[in-house]
Amino acid sequence: MILYPILFTPIIKTMIWGQESWDVSCRPLEMGVIENGEYAGMGFDAYIALNHALVLGAGASERFPLLVKIITARDTLSVQVHPGDEYARRAGGFDTGKSEMWYVIEPPTDGNLVIGLKDGVTRENFPTLTPQKAT
Repeated sequence: MILYPILFTPIIKTMIWGQESWDVSCRPLEMGVIENGEYAGMGFDAYIALNHALVLGAGASERFPLLVKIITARDTLSVQVHPGDEYARRAGGFDTGKSEMWYVIEPPTDGNLVIGLKDGVTRENFPTLTPQKAT
């Protein structure tokens, strides 16, 4: 078997604040589909099943653990809250949560990023808080 650089058909998602292009996805309900070469038309999960050790390494999980997407935001993004692995398995039936890291390619000159909550915020008082701009 010869490995080659595979391309995926992007999964385009329209959001109220803009658009996302999911370019590499191995999530059960949003499976990436190979666009080129010998495996064109095959889902990423099926490709991994055929080539597991070559793609993920011996002893690795059954699924590619990353979701690679490009976000084109035209407005303020929604609050991003993602479950950890344990909660995702228990509550959502997914095998992993959705950890994130962001790499901003072209930041807006007037943009900001808010991470976490202020000390003292609890589940009970969260809905009553007024959003504050990060400093």
